[in-house]
Amino acid sequence: RSGNTDAFQQVQRVNPVIVDFKGPSAKQDRLRLLLHRLFDNRIQVADDKIAEAIETHINEYIRLKDIAPAEHQRTREEFIHAWPYAPHLMGLLEDQVLMATHAQETRDLIRILADLFKRRGKDTPIITAADFRLDDESSGITALLDSVANQHHAKLRERAMRNLEAVRDAVTNSSQKVPHLEGIIGALWLRSLAESNLAGADMETLHVDITRSK
Repeated sequence: RSGNTDAFQQVQRVNPVIVDFKGPSAKQDRLRLLLHRLFDNRIQVADDKIAEAIETHINEYIRLKDIAPAEHQRTREEFIHAWPYAPHLMGLLEDQVLMATHAQETRDLIRILADLFKRRGKDTPIITAADFRLDDESSGITALLDSVANQHHAKLRERAMRNLEAVRDAVTNSSQKVPHLEGIIGALWLRSLAESNLAGADMETLHVDITRSK
């Protein structure tokens, strides 16, 4: 729309920042606005504190994804700016899952992110696809995705639940021997909701998803 109208000029107060949602920094601007809507005090958390808390996760991401040395600093900045969510989770939800399930993008994304933080924010330094827990019936995340999913997606969840239960039944003390089981199954399920040619995940991607502080 034109920025020369009287109405537009009337709302320009106190050095406003004009956001171009089609510009080269559109994704970063959209992420900043999402975080602003979700958290009142996000800006009060110092970048160095965030970097310290998620250092292990970033280092593993750089190693496993074979990020070029010249891109290390940019990658670290992306993680800091997206915190408490991993940037690869945000990309997965926005670019693949919500499009594949025909969700109502921003509104549903905010609901998903808010529920994720409420359920998992205190337990992990960074929220990834592994925080989508299929066995957490009190969470509204799976219910939301179920509401926009098609029959194929519903079958994927049923299959994932069967796989989760099969491992638990087959492995004695599975919580001790396979400590990341729920996270791996949850991450694989979420990544399988994407468009068919992008669905699923390799071992390195799942390894990143479950890596937190050690």
